[in-house]
Amino acid sequence: MASVTLFNTMDQKVLPSGAVEAPKVHLEVPIVCAYVKSMLISADFSSTGYEMLKDVILGSGSFLVRVQLMNGTDPLPHNYSVSSDEVVVVDVSLNTSLDQIKVVINRCWATSTQNPGDTYSYIFLENSCSLNKYTKVLSNGNSSTSRVSVQIFSFVDLSVIYLHCQVQICAQIGSESCVPDCLQRTSRSSDNTIATTFGSSGPLLKSNEETLVEDVSDLQVIGLSCLGVGLCLFFIIGFICLFYYQRNRIGHYNFSTNPKEENFTSLATNT
Repeated sequence: MASVTLFNTMDQKVLPSGAVEAPKVHLEVPIVCAYVKSMLISADFSSTGYEMLKDVILGSGSFLVRVQLMNGTDPLPHNYSVSSDEVVVVDVSLNTSLDQIKVVINRCWATSTQNPGDTYSYIFLENSCSLNKYTKVLSNGNSSTSRVSVQIFSFVDLSVIYLHCQVQICAQIGSESCVPDCLQRTSRSSDNTIATTFGSSGPLLKSNEETLVEDVSDLQVIGLSCLGVGLCLFFIIGFICLFYYQRNRIGHYNFSTNPKEENFTSLATNT
């Protein structure tokens, strides 16, 4: 395959005095666009042959990528709270009507701040494939919208998070597919990637109910510990009291075997 591109540069005329001379002639210059020569058919009677253009994408402009958090098919409100077992859908869409343009979610991660380049991050999607059992790719590279579901607070131990995704804009030409192959665990070819950008969404809050349950659980553990210590002290004090009670009930006895000295008086009678 070959491509032909025309480059043209127009410079202003500078006089010896240093002044710039304005153009005096009005030019009408046709603009020739570059295109890919994907097929060449020749009947061997012409040196130039016949060029057939196939799957040509025309147009120019800017693309707007939007990252939105969903609860199924409904958008989540701002500062929404979710529990650890609740599923959040990351919806990435592109404002285009061209069927050949596809959106590919390449990488997704969570941070505690709005900065996507934060040092501490939790990556849950890499090379368009999930990295844990809590992440599922619903659709990716099939259309101008891609979706990934994740139970984010099942593996992220933060109370407030922001989600970020790196997105590739792919041009599906011919038999080349934009759909990643996670079974082979290989990176998709970048030949048909025409742009790369990223989007962010958030904040997303951890549910207060779950935090309350954790606090109650901690209080239960503390209460049981205090109860155990109290019972131990109760049995120790009770044993000591019982020991002294039995000792006082028996009393004190002297079983000394030393002989006691006796005094006797004898009387003698004369007849």
